[in-house]
Amino acid sequence: MKITLRYLLKNRRTTLLNVLGLAVGMATFLLITDHVQYERSYDQFYEQPEEIFRVNTLWGFEGEEERYATTPPPLAEAIRNEIPEVEAVCRVFYWSDFTMRADNDLGKVFRETKAYAVDKDFFEVLDYGLIAGDPATAFVEPASVVLPRSTAVRYFGEAAVRDGKVLGRQLLGGKDAGTPWKITGVMEDQPANSHLQFTMLISACTYPDDLYRNQVWTWNVMHTYLRTKALTPGAREQLQAKLKNIAETKTLPNMPMAASNPELLAKANFDFPLQAITAIHLTSNYLREMRPNGNVTYVQLFLWAAYLVLFMAIINFINLATAQATRRATETSVRKILGASYGSLVRQHLSESVATTVLAAGLSLLLIVAWQEGAAQWMGATIKGDALLQPIFWTKLLGLCLFTGLAAGAYPALFLSRSTTMNALRGRQVKLISDYNLRNSLLVVQLVLSMALMAGSWLIYQQVAYFQNKELGFAKNNLLVIENDREIEERKDVFKEELLRHPGITQVGFSNGLPGQPTYQMRDFRAEGKSEGTGLNWILADATFLPTLDLELLAGTNFKLGNSRDSLGVILNEAAVKQLELTNPIGQVLIKNEGNDDEERLQVIGVVKDFHLQSLHQEIQPLAFCYFKDFVYKDYISVRLSDEDIAGAIAHVENSWSAFEPGVPLRYSFLDENYNELFKSEVQLSKLFGVFTLLACFIAGLGLFGLVSLLLTERVKEIGIRKVLGASLGQIVLLLSRQFLLLLLVAFLLVVPLFWYGSTEWLQNFAYRIDLTPTPLLGAGMGVLLLAAVTVGIRATQAALANPVEALKND
Repeated sequence: MKITLRYLLKNRRTTLLNVLGLAVGMATFLLITDHVQYERSYDQFYEQPEEIFRVNTLWGFEGEEERYATTPPPLAEAIRNEIPEVEAVCRVFYWSDFTMRADNDLGKVFRETKAYAVDKDFFEVLDYGLIAGDPATAFVEPASVVLPRSTAVRYFGEAAVRDGKVLGRQLLGGKDAGTPWKITGVMEDQPANSHLQFTMLISACTYPDDLYRNQVWTWNVMHTYLRTKALTPGAREQLQAKLKNIAETKTLPNMPMAASNPELLAKANFDFPLQAITAIHLTSNYLREMRPNGNVTYVQLFLWAAYLVLFMAIINFINLATAQATRRATETSVRKILGASYGSLVRQHLSESVATTVLAAGLSLLLIVAWQEGAAQWMGATIKGDALLQPIFWTKLLGLCLFTGLAAGAYPALFLSRSTTMNALRGRQVKLISDYNLRNSLLVVQLVLSMALMAGSWLIYQQVAYFQNKELGFAKNNLLVIENDREIEERKDVFKEELLRHPGITQVGFSNGLPGQPTYQMRDFRAEGKSEGTGLNWILADATFLPTLDLELLAGTNFKLGNSRDSLGVILNEAAVKQLELTNPIGQVLIKNEGNDDEERLQVIGVVKDFHLQSLHQEIQPLAFCYFKDFVYKDYISVRLSDEDIAGAIAHVENSWSAFEPGVPLRYSFLDENYNELFKSEVQLSKLFGVFTLLACFIAGLGLFGLVSLLLTERVKEIGIRKVLGASLGQIVLLLSRQFLLLLLVAFLLVVPLFWYGSTEWLQNFAYRIDLTPTPLLGAGMGVLLLAAVTVGIRATQAALANPVEALKND
C-alpha cells in the first residue's frame, strides 16, 4: 500500500484523470441503477405479490384489437362461481368526486378526486397496510369508508390517528354535509411505487344498482384484481383458458352486433388476459389505466446508458495504464531482478487499480449528494439521503469498487507484468495484445459510444420537440379546466354568463371529456341501412364547447343553444366518418347503442377536423359528440383565457365558483399541462440522454487528454528533432493529431448502422414521428470532432511550442 500511494502521488495527473473519470462513471451508475431498481419494485410490497393479477380486456375484430386495463362489472362474480383456483377477487371502480367534512369540523371542506369504490374482498386480494379495523368487514356495509393515514390526519389530526380515535367516526359528504360515511378502517398510505393511488376507499355496495349488481358485459369500467393459489405455468394457462371461455360465452353474445351480424362475431377474438400486478407499471399502457405508467424500454435504456458511462471510464483507465506501460518497463524489470514474482507484480498492479477506485468511490459519494436534487428532476425518483445510510447501498458501492478496480486493472496486472527482464530493460514488452492496437480499439469504442449517445440524445430531443410543437387540432394553451362533477348543473348557463363578465375570459364550455384524459366513454354507433356498427369514443358537449377548444368545423353546423333538434344530433370527426363509411355524412341517421336502454336515433349535423384526443403515440381515434342535455357523473368546465390578465381571470373564476358553490372546493388545472403528461416519459428520456451525453463527453475528454499527454511524453525527442530540422507548428500539430482523426473516422463509420437501426426501431413506438435524417449523426460526428480537436489540439500545441533544447539536452 505504501508503494501504491507513492505511485499515485508521483503520477498526480494520471491519478486525477482516472479518479475523476471513474467517480463520474460510478456516481452515474449508482444513481441510475437505484432508479431502475425503484421502477422495477412497483407493487412488490404486497404479501406474495406473485400470486396477485389484474384482469384486462382484449377486444379484437378482423386483425384490429383494443386492450383495456378494465373489465365489465359482472366478471368478478363469474370468476368466483366458475374458477375455484382463484382464492379471492375484487373490483376497484372510480365512481365520482366527493365533497367531505370531518364530523367535528364542518368548516374544513375537502374535495376528494381519488376515491375508489371497492368490493368487500379488497383486503383479501390487496392486503397492504390496514392498521385499524377488520379487513373482513370493512366494506360489507353501505357508506363505509377506509382512509389512508395521510387522509385521516388531514381530517382529524395527527393526535387522533396516533391515539386510535378515528375508527367509527364519520365523514359528512355532499354540499350540505347531509350524507354520513362511517370510517371502518385506517390503513397505511400506498407507497409511491404503487400503480394504485387513492385518498379513500368506499364500499361498492353503497351503489347496488349502478355498480354492485351491474350485469352489463360490454361496459369496461372496473379494474378487477384476483389472488390465486401458487400457479405453475401449466395451471396459469388453464386459468387463462377459463377466462377466455367466460369472454366467449358471456361477453360476445352481449355485443350490440351479436344479433345482426353473427358472422362478424365468429371472427372476433375476445379474452380477459391476466397480468401480474408487479408487471403493470412497466409493461402496461392500455386504455383506461389508473395513471400513466412507466416504460420498460426506457428503463432498459437508462440501465444500458449507465453501463456505457461506467464502461467508458474503465476504458480510460486501461488506456492510460497501457500508455504508461513502456515508462514502467524498467521499474518492472528491476522488481524482477530483486526477486519479485509474477504474482506479486499482479497484486501490485491490482492494488493500485483498487486504490484508485476507492478514491473514486469517495468522490462519487460527494457527486451523488451534489446531484441528488437534479437527478430527482431528471428521473422522478433517485437515491434519497437516508438511503446512503442503508447497508444495501454500501454493499453496492463496495461491490462496484472491487468490480471496477479489478476490471480496470486486469489488463495491466495480468499482461504487462509478463514481460521478460531483458526485454523490459531494453524497453520492449511481450504482451498478448499489442498496446498500440488495444489503445486504438478501446479509443474507437469510446468514440462510438460518445457519438451514439450524442446522436441518440439529439434524435430524442427532436421527437419531444415535435410532440410539444405539433399542431394538435385544438388550442391547448390558456385553457383552464374545472373538475365540475355535477356541481354546476341546472345553473350552467348562468354560471357561464358570470364567468364571461371578466374581459380575460373569452369562452366557456361544458363537456364530459377532454383531450389528454386516460379514459373515454365509448358507445356503439350503426349507420342506418348498414348491417354493422362500430364503437366510437363518445363525448357529451354543449353548444360552446367546440369553439372554446377552437375545433375546426369542416361541414354542417355546431350544436345551437336551445335548439331541441340538436338534442338528437351528433357531430363526428373525420376518423369516425371514415370508420362508419359515410360518403355524405350530413343528415345521415345513426343508431346509438342499439338494443340497450340508452338506444337513440341521432342525425349527423356536423363534421369536425380530426384532432388529437389522445397521446401522439396512437393514431387519431373515431369520435362522436352528442349534445350535453343531461347531467353526467363526471364533467368538466373549459374556460378559455385571453393572454391579458390571466391572474385576474383565475381570481374571477375562484370568486364565481365560491358564489355558486360556497361549500365545495374548486379544483382546476390547465389543459396543456394535463396533455403534456402523456409524453412525460419521453421528456424524461430526453433530459437523461442529454445528461448521459455530457457525462460521456466529459469522460471521453478526460481520457483523450490523459492519453495524448502520455503519448506525447514518449515523442518529446521526436518533436524536438522535427523542430530543429525546420518543421512548423502547424505541421507538428497535424502530425500528432492525424492518428486521432483517422480513429474518429472509423468510429463514425461504425456508429452509422447502429444509430440507424436503433432510431428506426425506437420511432416505431409513435404513430406520429419525425422523419429520420442524417442530421443527428452529422451533428454528433461534428461534436465529437470538436471535442477531440480541442483536447488533442491543446496538448499537441503545447508540445509543439516547447523548447526543443529541453527535449534534446539529455542526449
